[in-house]
Amino acid sequence: MDARLRRMKWRLSRPNWDHDHCEFCSAKLSNYEGDLHEGYTTDDEYNWICPKCFEDFREEFRWTVEPGAEPESGPPSSAPGDR
Repeated sequence: MDARLRRMKWRLSRPNWDHDHCEFCSAKLSNYEGDLHEGYTTDDEYNWICPKCFEDFREEFRWTVEPGAEPESGPPSSAPGDR
């Protein structure tokens, strides 16, 4: 796949769209309490990957992260269970 991803906080990027799902585990990313609030995304912010799946599949898919795109502090956001 060799995709170049960037880590960012989820945000409303399309009208009438209030969440996205991890492409692998379907974890929900949104601004709602209990959901993931950040992850890895493509430049168009259409495909999202949760931090856990990113770490699990990073080498297999040869993903790279844009320089300066990773948060400087704090652990990745997490939510209880997959949605």
